[in-house]
Amino acid sequence: MDWIDDWRVRRELRRTRYREQLVQLAPALHVYWQRVGPEEFPGMPTGRLFFHRAAVGLMEFFDASTRRGKPCALPSLAADSVWHAWMRWDADDLARFCRRHFGTAIAHLPQSALDRTALAQTLVGCRALDGQPSHGPGLPPLFALDARLHMRNGHGYWIEHGDIVYRRLDAAGRRQGSAHVHPDLALPALFAAGLVSELTYLALLKKPGPEAHTGDGGIAVFDSAGGSDGCGGGGGGGCGGGGGGD
Repeated sequence: MDWIDDWRVRRELRRTRYREQLVQLAPALHVYWQRVGPEEFPGMPTGRLFFHRAAVGLMEFFDASTRRGKPCALPSLAADSVWHAWMRWDADDLARFCRRHFGTAIAHLPQSALDRTALAQTLVGCRALDGQPSHGPGLPPLFALDARLHMRNGHGYWIEHGDIVYRRLDAAGRRQGSAHVHPDLALPALFAAGLVSELTYLALLKKPGPEAHTGDGGIAVFDSAGGSDGCGGGGGGGCGGGGGGD
């Protein structure tokens, strides 16, 4: 029911670190997203609560990518749906909003323009926002967003045995089958990208227990439904932010 969604939005709005930004989103953006979002992402819910949570994810991505100052990949199709609609609705408004709240306009980059470290940059940036070290241990809310919202064919991330595993969500937005260690987010990849120190890397390799990282950085096979060059491509990352614009 709409009134329940409205109540949940108000409650979550009081708790989020992005309240200042979210209350300044134009109501017309939500209306436009409701119209064009399902055209690009068929079957996507268009309720106010879904939009609010997707917008929170986009704010987290903008925050993390600008703080990193490097190209970052967006790990959520739900958040990406808001970004795409906003660009189509009023790109100038989007640029002004980002400059006002995040210090710079954020360039929208296709997946093909991002390197293998872009998703790891997002992970490290999001963990920093939560006061967590680069190597974990938790999964940032942005990475869990599509699974939480049951985003159709979205990106599914989970923590298993200390590693981040990935699987494309199915048409109902649910996990079907086994997930695999994401090679771009495994400890060896973070170390190779210079995102964790050698001392930390060696210590974590030796650490016993559930927080130990077991991924070897090998190639995992992903369901790449949606293509590999677009924003909905396989491998766990979609469109990206340039980490700084004009």
